Amino acid sequence: MAVQGNYAYISFDVTDTLAIYDVTNPANPVLVGQATTLAAPWYLSVSGHYVYITDRTSNALQIYDVSNPASPELISTFTTDMSDPSAVFISGNYAYITNHTSSTAGLEM
Repeated sequence: MAVQGNYAYISFDVTDTLAIYDVTNPANPVLVGQATTLAAPWYLSVSGHYVYITDRTSNALQIYDVSNPASPELISTFTTDMSDPSAVFISGNYAYITNHTSSTAGLEM
């Protein structure tokens, strides 16, 4: 989960979903939009109008345009060289992805 502005972005690996909630009133979050992700969304990061989600089953990173929170749009998917990508952090024009498996721990940019 990540929060930016009035929105909370949550990936659900059980339902393979990216959900966007308006949390202007934290006591009453409102679902405003959602999108189907790859098979096992694991970790997400938000930067500007984009959400970056790692997928542990497909060894991939998905990028969604969330400039319209009611209708998140998948704009790119690419396969990483990692066997089990987990966390993703965004800094400038780079995505830093870590590997979850301790036997093949690493970092990919």
